[in-house]
Amino acid sequence: MNIPLVPLIRKTGFRYGIMGGVVSSALCLAFVWLPISGNWKFMFPALPTLISIIAFTNVAFIFLAHLFFKNNNNGAMTFGQGVAISFWMGLASGTLISITTYITTFLLAAYIADMAVDMAEMLAPRQMMPLFMKIFVAVIYAVLIGLVVSLFTKKNPDAATF
Repeated sequence: MNIPLVPLIRKTGFRYGIMGGVVSSALCLAFVWLPISGNWKFMFPALPTLISIIAFTNVAFIFLAHLFFKNNNNGAMTFGQGVAISFWMGLASGTLISITTYITTFLLAAYIADMAVDMAEMLAPRQMMPLFMKIFVAVIYAVLIGLVVSLFTKKNPDAATF
């Protein structure tokens, strides 16, 4: 990997990861505060829709990040650079979503108590573990999506530019 491009890769990943994390957090919070959130009959059909919207949003942000990188790198991006951008995006968005979820559990204690009393009791001694698991899962998810998106968005630089 070209060493001068590492800061651009990291900056691009963090920039678009934070944007994706804000959008994903907002969608999750909107779902929690919807009037259907207390009614299980309406909540279960809406959950796959929410997951699909968040997945599509993540793919769109990875694609936009790759376009941004290519625009700032003379139109070139290798497969490895695309995956590295996706990694940094997953780290940034996963951290933001985990922090939002962690804070939301304190703000919406009644909601959490109604929806997951047993889970809250089970996880009480290990409050930090779900936080780190969400970050880890977000990074793995972003890298897997980044692998696929990078296959389509990569454009190897000309041999003369190496």
